[in-house]
Amino acid sequence: MIDCCHQFDEITLKALELSDILVLVTAQSVPALSNTKKMLEILTLLELKNLDIQVWVNFWDRQTELALSDIEGFLGKKVAGTIACDYKQVGFSINEGRPLVQENRRHPIYAELKQMAINISRDKTLEENNESGWKWLQRLWRKKES
Repeated sequence: MIDCCHQFDEITLKALELSDILVLVTAQSVPALSNTKKMLEILTLLELKNLDIQVWVNFWDRQTELALSDIEGFLGKKVAGTIACDYKQVGFSINEGRPLVQENRRHPIYAELKQMAINISRDKTLEENNESGWKWLQRLWRKKES
């Protein structure tokens, strides 16, 4: 797993060539979505045929004027998932130095991050076993390390 910047340099391009999955995280705003669209266009030009590109929308808020269908139509790509907007809970987790998945397993963000882990790992046993707590995240990290 690599957290890359939004610019393409030699290291980022090599990482993309060696990757199976790219999780492109964007926000629910016109400037962020415009940048995401440009990034998708560049990735198409690079012809990385074996790269599965997943778009996830962070800070998702159903109450805004940009619906998921609007975002998908603009990007020309289906959104793989969303991560809810909850500044209070996420801020608390960051400030306390404790992961959200430890603090509140019933929070929607917990379920969304778990779904992201299942998508990235492509390990259906995570879903079938309905693993709770840290187990699903720990299994994902162990799998990626081997």
